[in-house]
Amino acid sequence: MPEDAKRYFPFWHTKDDDMSRVSADSLAIAGNLVLEALPAIEKDLLK
Repeated sequence: MPEDAKRYFPFWHTKDDDMSRVSADSLAIAGNLVLEALPAIEKDLLK
């Protein structure tokens, strides 16, 4: 991460990261986004 970005996201990926700090809602949103995108990615890769 660029140094100037750290002032906006000071806690982004630190040594203290662990599953107790993961938001279930955020994880679900990210997972659903990936699942929705996979068919389009597969289609593009199989061209």
